Amino acid sequence: VVMSEHPNMVFDSDNVDESIIYNGFLTLSDADRARFKALSFHADSNEIAEFAKRLGSQHDKERGRIVAIFNTNAMEDMNGNKQYLAVESARINHSCMPNATYDYFHDNRSVVVRALQKIPKDEEITIPYLPPLWNKATRAKKLWNNWGFVCSCEACTSKPLMSDKTANEVHQANVSMLS
Repeated sequence: VVMSEHPNMVFDSDNVDESIIYNGFLTLSDADRARFKALSFHADSNEIAEFAKRLGSQHDKERGRIVAIFNTNAMEDMNGNKQYLAVESARINHSCMPNATYDYFHDNRSVVVRALQKIPKDEEITIPYLPPLWNKATRAKKLWNNWGFVCSCEACTSKPLMSDKTANEVHQANVSMLS
């Protein structure tokens, strides 16, 4: 186990909107609010203004910024039932070839980051923000649209061993065998 923490906010995935996110933020302690606000986010000023407008406060960009921070840093449980934000886990960067993974445990409301291999002392801990088996083009588009970056991991920068089409066919065959 690399780390374990309790999420700062947890919401039902099918019931998350701007007001629920903002009201959840208001329940945090002053210290947790400051840690939350220190997280990076991916949204332009128009998106932030739109979030604020949907909150009924089109002139309060700070509320829109809170929603943008949540949307950029929230994780989803494996079943897609819960969205949660755990400030320390949210600071872990992405790799399509991660050296760690994370799980959300409903019973004790904890996020656990586990190493997938022995991680050398000075190596950055990375987790996948999306399924690593997605093809390169799909991963690149989703990473840019959701988080605003181009992945530079080995899986994204090296010449592929097989085409995305072949990789998708292999993935579909594996999924079919498991069904």
